[in-house]
Amino acid sequence: MNLATKPAEITGSYTSDVKYQSYTCEQLGVEVNSLARREDQLAIAQEQRRKSGKVQAFWLGYGTGDGIEASELANVRGEKEAVRRSMDKKACGGPQQAIASAASASAHVESTAPATGASSSWRSWGSSGAAQGQQKTLYRCPGANGAEVVSETPAAGCIVIK
Repeated sequence: MNLATKPAEITGSYTSDVKYQSYTCEQLGVEVNSLARREDQLAIAQEQRRKSGKVQAFWLGYGTGDGIEASELANVRGEKEAVRRSMDKKACGGPQQAIASAASASAHVESTAPATGASSSWRSWGSSGAAQGQQKTLYRCPGANGAEVVSETPAAGCIVIK
């Protein structure tokens, strides 16, 4: 009946992580967060295509099949995996570590001292070249599959983390 593929069944296409070799951990974190948001958008678009294809298949006997959403979703998932491989190679803490630390630290953030140079605090994650004592504004944003991601870039639905 030529129905569109379920978003969960679309796997990432292979993407080399070579282009991310020169990225810093901070840049990789921002990139993976951006890709996660785009992945969510494409998964929703693919599910909508699936729903409209089912209606068309009911009335006409054939569906809409996969469109550009499916191929772009595969590309984005491949890019995201390449960024994660690059983060692993650079031993970056990554946004998931930042989220876990943020959850435990958010209750007592007011009483903690500012992050300095080589601190392992979630606030210092990715702060390459930041002056000692300076803290960047971080945002907690909705991510893939209901998870949250921490980003330095504000977006719709994000909240400021002190």
